[in-house]
Amino acid sequence: MAHRIERETYPGHEFILCLGGRGWVQVMGRRHEVCAGDLVWVNCHHPHAYGAVVRDPWEVYWVRAEGRELERLATFTQAAARPVFPLCDTHATA
Repeated sequence: MAHRIERETYPGHEFILCLGGRGWVQVMGRRHEVCAGDLVWVNCHHPHAYGAVVRDPWEVYWVRAEGRELERLATFTQAAARPVFPLCDTHATA
């Protein structure tokens, strides 16, 4: 069984950096795919779920943070609607 978290609410914000493999995140009722090189921002104060793809489970680093300014920054970056931030183009062809 692959790693999976599902919560209605939890303190803080989670930042998940996918180093390899694949995963997914669900916020605001929408599921988003995650692959190597993506950074995921989850505002845990709202319902959320995330996990690894069974056939290609992700390897991740994650950090939990808290602070009022994170709410503002999450709104500014539209992290609730687009929680996956590609940090590099892992799908580029040579």
